[in-house]
Amino acid sequence: MAITGGTITTSGLYTIHKFTSSGNFVTDRDLTAEVLVVGGGGGGSQGASLVGGSGGGGGGIAKNTSFSISAGTISVTVGAGGTGGSGAGVPTAGGNSVFSTLTGYGGGRGGGANGTGGYGGSGGCGGGCSGTNRTPGTGSQGYNGGYGSGTYGVTQVGGGGGGGMGGTGGSSGHFTQNAAGGAGASHNTSGSSVTYSAGGMGAASQAAQMAEGAANTGNGGGGGGDTYNGRNGGSGVVIIKYLTPVPVVGGAIIF
Repeated sequence: MAITGGTITTSGLYTIHKFTSSGNFVTDRDLTAEVLVVGGGGGGSQGASLVGGSGGGGGGIAKNTSFSISAGTISVTVGAGGTGGSGAGVPTAGGNSVFSTLTGYGGGRGGGANGTGGYGGSGGCGGGCSGTNRTPGTGSQGYNGGYGSGTYGVTQVGGGGGGGMGGTGGSSGHFTQNAAGGAGASHNTSGSSVTYSAGGMGAASQAAQMAEGAANTGNGGGGGGDTYNGRNGGSGVVIIKYLTPVPVVGGAIIF
């Protein structure tokens, strides 16, 4: 048997290939597999004086529980997490993750004071926005980002939470309140239940930094309060699970 690529483990009757970085999946036979593709989470935005940064959106998820794989080599792309806003820099969206025809789109960036005009970026899940007269990003595979509080550029402003694959980003009810990121979605393709693609938290105008998206979760990065930097989104992951082939010796199945 020659099926290679990623980190290989087993769970009961199944073999699992987990890609935490880009590479190749190589098989010498046709397979029917469960495939989970998670895009990278978007970066959160930096706060400014009296302005709280917004959370980045979670990476989009593409999943197929009965995906046909032909013998050969398939390129696997694992999307990077978006970078958080820093100084005059604008946060970036997460990168797409790809396996064959399945694509998990990167999460949208958070909207904040530095170069984004308060508007959340769209992606797999949408980034939050800052200010109630601004709009959050929309999700193409998951949920939209949340709304901020206050009037952008005029009064104190809180940032909205990024959208997740399990729910819309929370809205900031007041400039002193952090906003929750949208819930992620749980999948057991890895052999145990793992939650992926949660949105990053939005920051109150005078709060510290929110949490960074953990690697290979697709979680969005949190925003920064006042003059704190936004946080990076978490990178994505690609997981392939199939029934372990039964060894054959001399034409006979070995039990």
